Amino acid sequence: MAEILDEKERILDEAVAEGGAYDILRRRLADLGAKLNDEARGLNARRIEEFGQSGLDIIGRLRIRTENNCRARDIARVGELLLFGYNVFIGLKKETRVEDVFSLYRLEETAD
Repeated sequence: MAEILDEKERILDEAVAEGGAYDILRRRLADLGAKLNDEARGLNARRIEEFGQSGLDIIGRLRIRTENNCRARDIARVGELLLFGYNVFIGLKKETRVEDVFSLYRLEETAD
């Protein structure tokens, strides 16, 4: 066992002398990165085989106008409608209502 460890140390010492520790680490990380990438691609291929694939494509862009200054938090599809939720910054209002933080929209395809 000691002979194997001595041999590994000798090989490592030679590699450090020839290529430098940085180059060795860079090569090892590149090899590990390539191996991880291959494994991830294989896993993704098996996932697609098992569950199928549905692509997500951006088909348009729109602006949603609200009554108050707000920041978008989430959007969910509800049948043919989109439910839009947001954090609202209401200045002088004392009470926040449901319609102040949620909006329901129907998307209609137009020439634009």
